[in-house]
Amino acid sequence: MQNWDLIIMMPIFLIASFFIVGFVIYKEKIKKRTYLFLIEITIFWFAVSVIGYQLTNYAASSFQSLSSISYILMILFGSSFFVLIFKPLATFLTGFIKLRKLWTTISYSLLILIGILLSSIQIDKVFIIFLSIIYAILLSTSTIHNLILNEQHYYRINTLPVTWICYIFIGVGSILGIYFCSLETEVLKLNNYLFFNIFVILAGLFVLIFSLTYFKENKNLSGSFDQEVIIQLPKKNNWNFLIIYFLTLLISLTYSLSNSLTTKTFMSLKLLESGYLKEEIQTLIRVFDYASVIPSLLVSYFIFKYLLKYFGQRYFLMINLFGLAIMYSILAFTSNPYIFIVLNIFIGIFYNQIIYTLFSFCMFWNYRAPSNPVTGFFGTALFLGKVIIETTEGALIKDHTSIFKSLDDIFDINNHETLRENLTGYGNILSITFSICAVIVFIMILIYYYTSKKLIADFVNYRLATQNLKSILKKRVIQKTKTQIDVTKLKIKN
Repeated sequence: MQNWDLIIMMPIFLIASFFIVGFVIYKEKIKKRTYLFLIEITIFWFAVSVIGYQLTNYAASSFQSLSSISYILMILFGSSFFVLIFKPLATFLTGFIKLRKLWTTISYSLLILIGILLSSIQIDKVFIIFLSIIYAILLSTSTIHNLILNEQHYYRINTLPVTWICYIFIGVGSILGIYFCSLETEVLKLNNYLFFNIFVILAGLFVLIFSLTYFKENKNLSGSFDQEVIIQLPKKNNWNFLIIYFLTLLISLTYSLSNSLTTKTFMSLKLLESGYLKEEIQTLIRVFDYASVIPSLLVSYFIFKYLLKYFGQRYFLMINLFGLAIMYSILAFTSNPYIFIVLNIFIGIFYNQIIYTLFSFCMFWNYRAPSNPVTGFFGTALFLGKVIIETTEGALIKDHTSIFKSLDDIFDINNHETLRENLTGYGNILSITFSICAVIVFIMILIYYYTSKKLIADFVNYRLATQNLKSILKKRVIQKTKTQIDVTKLKIKN
């Protein structure tokens, strides 16, 4: 059965994800105001994923004939590169003026614009680059959504649960968008995105109007803590921030390598050798992609809620690093594509646990480091790993360096000897690649082991840290209130 992943598997997973969303709302006792904001970001990310799907397909067809140099330039002027700039810019600018809503208003407006442009203008190479820059601004909004949720709804205290709540809703919205686009292109065999673009425009209008009319931002909660609060908390250290960014970059590099075109091409060659047809191979490659995303989305909240408390953040992150290193070590010695798919489930789970735990560290430091966009630079490090792998791999494929071929080229191989030669070459490359990935993760374990206490600071004991922070903030509010009363009395006396 063709496209069984889209017709059978994905609907089951999506229904399960809706149950997860309901469970999160119930378990976290999410209030109406917060729930409406989460609906807002789910709709936004549904629309953003639709845009991303279109741009990816347009770029794939438009840049096939480019040389390796032109391809690299295209990457440098594409969305991934500009995200490196917009992530810290968004955090710094909105924190400096204490108005996160500014960035979401810009993003929601640009969502409407990009929907209109895609519906009405002929797509060419220059236009794709322009749209990619707008798309990069939309992608950078994920950090702002996390910060708004933590600041306006959780008062800058509960960074860890906020991280996982936002991950669930952004993830569900994004997967829904990709799924419906995949249904149109893969099942219905249509490439007319007009209906989706109309939805993007309407979604943009809805979230923009809703945000402007319903959501009122408290500027006192936006940005870093008052200096009077900061001096009572562990002091920031820029070296610790650099270590977090470095760990993020390393984990991003390993994950990008494990889900790279090289890996997928090797899997395709193995399946081709086993007699699978092109359509069947494409289906299994999609399953491989989903394997690193969907299961993680379904289990991550439960892991955070029910397992983390037994280990603590420090040791739980280390367990996930060990798990990831083991997965890469196994992949270095296997060539079975089905094992690749199964292990990618665990890689996705370990990877997301590591990344979002590191992001929660950045979020609480973000409020203790004025004028330092910690969460923004985290996003830069995360996307930098992706850009490095995509650029290097894409240039090798464009130049036909050694055995590197695009995924579509392998289906033209009709000689068994050539197929075996390619399999051997890709197999050797992947063995070395996954061995390097395992070594990188073991190095990360050592770095994290010796620096974790400084990286996590008082949040080593999360419950005690949040209680202490609540107490400090409560005293600060009382102090501010007394000061305002004294000033009022002074004015009256005069």
